[in-house]
Amino acid sequence: MHSAIKRLRVLDINHSNSLVSRIRAAGLADNMNFFVYTHRLINKCKYLARLTAQPSIRLAYTLWSVACAGILLFMIVFSPSAEVYDETYHMGLTRLVQSTGLREALCSTQNQSAAGPLFPMLHCVLSPLTGGLPPYTRFVNFGFMIASIGAIYLTLAPHANYAREAAVSLLAVPQLWKATGMTLTEIPALFFFSVFMMVFVRPAPSMTAVSCLLRGLLAGASLGVAILGRQTYLVAVAPLVMTAIMHRHLRLQAAATLCTMGFVCGWLFMLWGGLVPPSLQSVDSGLRLRHGLFSFSYLGVASFLIWPHRYLQASKSLVASAVALGLAITLLAGGPNFLPGHGTLLRLLPAPLAHGAAMMCAPLFLGAGSLWVMMLARDLVVSVRSPGTAFILMNTLVLALAPVKVSHLFSSRYIVGTLGAECSRNTDFEPSWLHLVALVCGSLAGAMSLATHYSLNPGPG
Repeated sequence: MHSAIKRLRVLDINHSNSLVSRIRAAGLADNMNFFVYTHRLINKCKYLARLTAQPSIRLAYTLWSVACAGILLFMIVFSPSAEVYDETYHMGLTRLVQSTGLREALCSTQNQSAAGPLFPMLHCVLSPLTGGLPPYTRFVNFGFMIASIGAIYLTLAPHANYAREAAVSLLAVPQLWKATGMTLTEIPALFFFSVFMMVFVRPAPSMTAVSCLLRGLLAGASLGVAILGRQTYLVAVAPLVMTAIMHRHLRLQAAATLCTMGFVCGWLFMLWGGLVPPSLQSVDSGLRLRHGLFSFSYLGVASFLIWPHRYLQASKSLVASAVALGLAITLLAGGPNFLPGHGTLLRLLPAPLAHGAAMMCAPLFLGAGSLWVMMLARDLVVSVRSPGTAFILMNTLVLALAPVKVSHLFSSRYIVGTLGAECSRNTDFEPSWLHLVALVCGSLAGAMSLATHYSLNPGPG
C-alpha cells in the first residue's frame, strides 16, 4: 500500500483531470455513471497523493510546537525575579485579596487592576506552590495556555482533518507569547472561554431536553468564569441571543447558558456598579472606534500567521479593496499614528523619514484589518444556516469589537481574547510548508517580544 501511495505522489494531477475530459469528448464515457465514478477515483488519487507529503510536514509541526513550548518554558524559568510590565497591578490585587478579603479588595481604591476576580483567586489558591513571586507565578499562564490549545483542538476535532496542527497554530501569534510569559490576566480567561466554545458547538450524541440543559449549564459556567477573568467576554451574550433566535433547536441550550452565566458573574457587576472596579471608573468613559480599527488590524496580521493560505487565495479585487480602504482610513482618520511602533520610529529615525515610513506602512496594516473583516463577513453570510460555524464567527466578530469599550488605552495583547474563536473556525486547515514558515516566524517574533517586555518597568494597562 505504501509503495502504491508513493507512485501516486508522482501522478500528474492536471493531466489526470484533462484525461477525463478527453475520455468524455471521445465518446468513451457516454454513461454518466462511468464519468462520475472516474471523477471520484481521480479525487481519491489527489487525496492519496497529498497524504504522502503530509507526514513530514506534520512531524515538523510537532517538533517545532514542542520546541516552542521548550523555548517559552526556558524563558519563564530564567525570567526576571521582579514583577515587570503590568504584573505589578494584577499581583497587587492578589496581595490585596490575601490581606483584606475578596469583596473589600475588588472595591478598594488601591485596586489598580481592571480585571475581575479570576486572576487573584487562582494565584491565592496556587500561592503555596508559587509563593506569589515571579518567576514561579508565570508558570500558571503557561499551563493555561497548553490547556487552551487542548480545548481548541477538541472544538476542531469533529470538523477538521488536521485539528492538532490547526490548534497549535495559536503559537504563531506573537501577542500570545507576551500574555503567556508574564503574569497577566488574558490566558486563564482564554482557557475558560475556549471551554465554553467547545461545549456549546461540539456535536452532541443526542439533543434531548436534559442534554441541552446540561450542555447549557456547563457552557454558561465556563463563560461566566471567563467573564470573571476578562469582562470583554460579556459580548458573547449577543451571539447566544442571535443563535437562539435563528435556530429553534438550540433555544433551550442558549437560555440555560445565559442564565448560568448570569448567576456565575452577575454579582461582580452589581458589586462594582459598572463594568470596571470603582477605582478605575473615572477612566472608563465612552467608546473608542479607533481601538476597534487597531483590533481588526492586529487580528488581520495574526490571522495571516495562523492560516496564510486563505489570504493568498483571496481574490485580487478583495485585496485591492482592502488596501484602498486602509489607505483611505490612513489619510482621513489619523495617518501614521495608526501604525504600531510609530513612536519607536520617531526615536530611531529623523521625523520626516519616520513619518514617510509610517505613511507607507499604515495602509498595509489597516488593509490587513479590512481584509480580515471582509473575509469574516463573507464566511458569516455563507455559513448562516450552520449554527456551530455561525456561532463561532459571530463570537470572533464581537470579541474583535470589544476593545472599543476599553476607552483609556489599547494594547495589542487585547486580541488574545479573540484567538480562541479565531482558531476554532480554522476547520479547513491543511498543513503545508507555508504554514510551518508562518508558525516559525510568528513564534520567533513572539519570543523576541516577550524578551523585550521582561526588561520593561511597570506601565499603565
